[in-house]
Amino acid sequence: MLVKNNGVWKLSPAKLVVLGFAAVIFVGSVLLTLPAAVAGARDNSYVDALFTATSAVCVTGLVVVDTGTFYSRFGQVIILLLIQVGGLGIVTVASIYAFLLRKRIGLRERLVMKEALNVESLGGIVRLVRAILLMTFLIEGVGALLLTLTLWNYFGFGKALYYGVFHAVSAFCNAGFDLFGREFYQYCSLIPFRHDWRVLGIIGSMILLGGLGFPVLVDLRRQRRFKTLSLHSKVVLITTGLLIILGCFLFWGIERDGVLQGTGVFKSMVNSLFMSITPRTAGYTSVDVAKLEPSTLLVLTVLMFIGASPVSTGGGIKTATMAVLVMAVYSRLRGRFDTEAFGRRIDSEIVYRALTVAVLSALLVGIGIIVLSLVCQVDIMKLIFEAVSAFGTVGLSTGITPQLNTGSKVILIVLMFAGRLGPLTLAFSLLQQERKETARYPRGNVIIG
Repeated sequence: MLVKNNGVWKLSPAKLVVLGFAAVIFVGSVLLTLPAAVAGARDNSYVDALFTATSAVCVTGLVVVDTGTFYSRFGQVIILLLIQVGGLGIVTVASIYAFLLRKRIGLRERLVMKEALNVESLGGIVRLVRAILLMTFLIEGVGALLLTLTLWNYFGFGKALYYGVFHAVSAFCNAGFDLFGREFYQYCSLIPFRHDWRVLGIIGSMILLGGLGFPVLVDLRRQRRFKTLSLHSKVVLITTGLLIILGCFLFWGIERDGVLQGTGVFKSMVNSLFMSITPRTAGYTSVDVAKLEPSTLLVLTVLMFIGASPVSTGGGIKTATMAVLVMAVYSRLRGRFDTEAFGRRIDSEIVYRALTVAVLSALLVGIGIIVLSLVCQVDIMKLIFEAVSAFGTVGLSTGITPQLNTGSKVILIVLMFAGRLGPLTLAFSLLQQERKETARYPRGNVIIG
């Protein structure tokens, strides 16, 4: 959308965010097609490079080639930078330039930040961006150090350091890219470490922190007590905890005689907990997803669709969206018109926004699944799993991604891009526009139920 300012047509903040992501994806795809980005003489099509760049910037983790074996060190560093930019957000990364040069951030830049971070007001927006940058690099630094020390037991120090930094950024940004295919076998993810609770624990913690959302992390740093937290933080923390616990026990209950068979109780629970965290848009896996029971795939699909929390490094419809909808339904069942939580009333506009995001997301995923089924002859359950994984920017796969045709890859590219930006820019920004109503129509009645 274009807005006119002093006779000059300018792009709206929402469109600037979308175009910013698209520009970074394009630049990344071009860099990944360079001969220096590929390890050895390999066939490197532009569609595959575009798919990888989109997956990295949209912090998804779906891959059509094995990152550790297909790309050179240069290509892997490009992917790492794309993940970092995509996880932080284009506007947040761009603000580093202004902070370093001590340049004044004007009203228009603050409006773009507000749009990108999906916050309600401009007050404190610059401080929030500073806090996001500080926490991101601090958490990633600590995670990289812990991973380096842990992976040192498997590799030399230099390799452990490189892997530690790469996977710390990938985990916190909920990207799910891994380089272990070079050390073990292609597309292995964290399966070789399924018996090492330290690796799973560190990466799982990084995923969880990245998926909580920056406002919640800032709130926790300031308040440090659940009672004094904001309503948003309470809703996110409670919803996240319930989803992780429920997902863990469902996974363990279904797969204890499946992929977890022969694993001790402690290790099976660690893997179940990890596999409950990672569908929240991370994409790492400690088990072979292709061997999971159909009911387990369905559970993971629901978790992937819900995704992480608002203003986080993850995707999906978001935990707060689902929580608001559940609370609204509960209020109606009790005969109450107001949606309430923790002694607070949630405005009806927020309920409408949550409903809009959920409906638009379901429609987009549904259309994507239908089109995928038309252009690709693959088991429908696997296509559903793949489509939801792309839209939720998760990256989990049953193993069909590398075998997909060009049309299917393009569809997944669209779903990844829409999943990272769609609910945020297409739904929220549209609903936040000022509506000019000249008249109100007479009340009508529609029978529901």
